[in-house]
Amino acid sequence: MGWNEWRSLVAIYRSLPRVLRAQRDIGRARGLRSEGRYSEAFRLAVSAFGVLSELAAQDNPGASALLSTDAVFLDELAKQVGQPGAAREELQQALQICQAVSALSPKLEPTLRQYIRWYEYRLAEQAAPLPH
Repeated sequence: MGWNEWRSLVAIYRSLPRVLRAQRDIGRARGLRSEGRYSEAFRLAVSAFGVLSELAAQDNPGASALLSTDAVFLDELAKQVGQPGAAREELQQALQICQAVSALSPKLEPTLRQYIRWYEYRLAEQAAPLPH
């Protein structure tokens, strides 16, 4: 194993507490949503997805896995609080992760195909963001 591989493993190990906290926060957000506390759930989920998004951009496999499947939850929450386009970036990132993993792993492709179709549909359904 080369130096870069070791550095990657160390980075993944060090980020594990952040991934686990984000996963826990998503679970708490699901509970808040079940209680009808949509705004609180959305704020907590947005915060958790910010962490996951940052780590996924650094090729963290745990964060990428959570982001690729739980972006559906964030999108549902965004619609429930009246901000249907708020999860667009996360949906785009989740779609890219699913497409990349699907291309690398034929065994996961059938499952990921469902997510890919859903993300493509939701992104097409949302208007493209306006330039600032």
